[in-house]
Amino acid sequence: MGFATREAVQRAKAAGCDGLVVNSPCYVRPSPAAFAEYVRAMTEASGLNAVVYSSTSLAMDEPYLEAFVDVDGFRGVVDELSSPEEFARRVAQWGDRVDFRVVGEYNAAPYLAAGAKTVTSALANVCPEASHEHLEGRDQTGEPANMVARPGPSASAPKVMIAALTPRPTAVRAPQATASATLKRACPRA
Repeated sequence: MGFATREAVQRAKAAGCDGLVVNSPCYVRPSPAAFAEYVRAMTEASGLNAVVYSSTSLAMDEPYLEAFVDVDGFRGVVDELSSPEEFARRVAQWGDRVDFRVVGEYNAAPYLAAGAKTVTSALANVCPEASHEHLEGRDQTGEPANMVARPGPSASAPKVMIAALTPRPTAVRAPQATASATLKRACPRA
């Protein structure tokens, strides 16, 4: 949020936020200590707790986690990169001090089993019932929640959500997750 620490804090306070999600920088790779200092400045100035988003621009790996655990207000990581094995190892090492979250219900099962506290989901924002159905293994796609999509065109969940907003083709190549009937009903333009 924002273009600078001060602006991000002001916007968060004005919006009445309960916490911050701090995205990693896109164009620079700060050291673990420098990024931890940035998160500390955000949490201290705002009075809000923060989770850090681990992404392809900057992975929140062991050196970053080690730097963050001592930052007051740092609460967790939203992880979209780690393998289930890496994720489980990090939860075992820092799970008593860090809340680990995973992105997307279509690959969530092994991460939930490894200790993820939360699944973040664009699908849940559009069609919460489809998200719940998939996580509970009852979405009628015939694919388990920890599925790996099979090759061949199908309507993926993200494509169905986008097509509901603007006419777009929904056929995609693997590895995309097939959209459930519930999601297709919720997004009738698809």
